[in-house]
Amino acid sequence: MYERGRLPPSRLWELAKHTRSDLQAFQRRIEPMFQFRLDGTIHNETVAIEHFYLTTLFMHTFIITFRPFLIIHYSWKKANNRTADSNVPLTLPTEMWWLPDACQVAVQSAQKLIDFFTEAAKRSTVVRVSFKISPSQLPKTISHQSCLIS
Repeated sequence: MYERGRLPPSRLWELAKHTRSDLQAFQRRIEPMFQFRLDGTIHNETVAIEHFYLTTLFMHTFIITFRPFLIIHYSWKKANNRTADSNVPLTLPTEMWWLPDACQVAVQSAQKLIDFFTEAAKRSTVVRVSFKISPSQLPKTISHQSCLIS
C-alpha cells in the first residue's frame, strides 16, 4: 500500500480492504490466546500492559492503513469547493462510492484508540506511570462530534 509511485485511489481501497481482512483474521486468532479484545473493549478492572500495547498497535495499524483516504477526501473536497457553487452540496463521483466508508474506518479507529487509551489510563497505574499521566489529567467524558466526515 505504501509502495513507491502513485496508486489510484480505487487500488488503495482494494489494498486497504485486504489489509483490514488480514487484521480481522489476526484479531480472531490472537484474542482467544491472550483472553482480551483488540477492539478497544476493556472487560477487566485493570489493563495488562500486553493488552495496552497490542491494542494500541492494532488500532494504529487501522489508522495508518485508512489515513490516506482522509487525505484523498480532503483533497477532493478542497478541489471541488474552489469550482462549485457554495449553495450546491458536493456529491462524490459514483466511482468513489467507497470513500466515506474508508474515511469512517480511520475516524472510528482513532476514536476507539482515544477511548481505549483514556479508559486504560483510568484503570491501570502502569499505563499512567508509563506515560506520566495524573488522574486529574484524564477527561471525564470524550465527545467525538467534531470527527464526523461529510
